[in-house]
Amino acid sequence: MLSQMMISMMYFSLPKNVFLRYVLIGFVNLMVFYALYESCYFLTKSWVYGPNVSWAVAWILGSVFAHVTHRRWTFNTDESVKWTLSAALTIYTIGLIGSSGTFTLFVNIWGFNHRISWAVNAAIWGIIDYIGLHKIAFKHRTDSKSI
Repeated sequence: MLSQMMISMMYFSLPKNVFLRYVLIGFVNLMVFYALYESCYFLTKSWVYGPNVSWAVAWILGSVFAHVTHRRWTFNTDESVKWTLSAALTIYTIGLIGSSGTFTLFVNIWGFNHRISWAVNAAIWGIIDYIGLHKIAFKHRTDSKSI
């Protein structure tokens, strides 16, 4: 685990541009999400809908982790934790429903590989989540370097 000093150093070395911070922090979140997915898939791979269950469980757990990291390092917000958590979880719930639908489409209907589907789906919904988190949940104070 990172020491408090390393975390403080990381905070000061993050880019000023909010989208670049989202990409960097999002990459860490993505790795956690993928590890959760693979762990769940290992336990459910014999199930007919094992990839789907794994996607949903990893999305839910990963969303809580992502809220913490994005609140701490990505977005510059004055909003309360109560507001950002409830708004972010609403956005993540919409994302869970939509991304589960597209994941099912890719894997169960079109027959694509579940790992390729995971990557494509995570990219699509990562962009959609960014818009919702940036504009609604964290109400990021826009500066000239923000997207």
